[in-house]
Amino acid sequence: MKKDEKARKMKTGYYLVEVLRAVLKNETPAGIPEGITEEELHQMAKRHNIDFIAYEGLKSFFNEDGKICAGWKQKSLKCAMQGVVQLSERDRLYKRFAEAGIRILPLKGCLLKEMYPRQEFRQMSDLDILIDEENAVKARALMEEDGYELHGNFGHTNHDAYEKKPWCSVELHTQLLHKHAQNADKYKDIWERAYEKKAGSGIWYLTWEDFYIYMLEHFAKHLYSSGSGIRFVMDVHVFLKVKGNELDQKYLKKQLKELELWEFKNLVEQLAKNWFEDGITGAFEETEELLIISGIYGTRQQHYTVKIGKLQEKYRYRWLACVVYVGKDIFLSYERMCLLYPFLKKYAVLLPFCWIHRILRIFVKNGDKIKDLFGFMGKMEKQYKSEQ
Repeated sequence: MKKDEKARKMKTGYYLVEVLRAVLKNETPAGIPEGITEEELHQMAKRHNIDFIAYEGLKSFFNEDGKICAGWKQKSLKCAMQGVVQLSERDRLYKRFAEAGIRILPLKGCLLKEMYPRQEFRQMSDLDILIDEENAVKARALMEEDGYELHGNFGHTNHDAYEKKPWCSVELHTQLLHKHAQNADKYKDIWERAYEKKAGSGIWYLTWEDFYIYMLEHFAKHLYSSGSGIRFVMDVHVFLKVKGNELDQKYLKKQLKELELWEFKNLVEQLAKNWFEDGITGAFEETEELLIISGIYGTRQQHYTVKIGKLQEKYRYRWLACVVYVGKDIFLSYERMCLLYPFLKKYAVLLPFCWIHRILRIFVKNGDKIKDLFGFMGKMEKQYKSEQ
């Protein structure tokens, strides 16, 4: 990304943060700075999944007859309606799971949404719910009976994704983290640390300390793998404003140090205070750039940068790191290939043929991903040569 383009994005992102801070404080934000267009603000808000709250703060500055304003207003109304549907569906599913004898543990936005001054301010892409792994098949039947469609391969990761059009997506987690994740083992006892508020309700909850720890874990995972967005920091600010005084700081410090997240927690809290209380100072420029440029789910280039960078530390040579990355991404382990091709459990000899099928499928269905990867490698090579 060119310097002038990056500077424009940062200017737009910083201003959006100021708008969010004003809305959360029930204040009027400063007018749109010269040089920032409505389209740039619209695209940035969309990338960070903050369409409604951003529009709420900016609508008085827009030309109501303009195309951007009209489209953004419609998206904002849709987000508000979607939020109502999600909360209604959340409560309905809680009851359905309880009746089916499936205990659940609500995660992330399921609870954060109602901590905001208005539920519309906190958009959710999906409802995240933890269930016991042995109930996954039973839960799938329930979801499909309720009109949800399974997306992706069942049991392939630590969650299964379901969608009911037009506005409701649900991720049923069987583990908080993928089993290959760095801290996965430290969450295996999560049900033992949870509690049922009302006996027999089937709805379990984490203590606010453990809820916050998982928030930070999830934030760090996104930030250091492919990047993450403004909303993650806003979530931390809102959560601490509502629950911060209740938290056992000694417990947090002990757990977060074990997870190697204590310094990250301090950084994020300082950043949240800077953005949503004191005002932006630029003291966290490197992290702010990563957050603002990446958007809510990060970018492929940031993902490649992190993954190939780590491999280069291990294998020393850049070209070898790239080769290893591509090899690991294509030639998955037997265990992971069994998730994609269940028949391999009986016919392991077919593994090479399944790898070939996977390669062909990647080229046919994910051509843009391949193009991005090789484009990124080309940029890395140019950068390397320019540094010599």
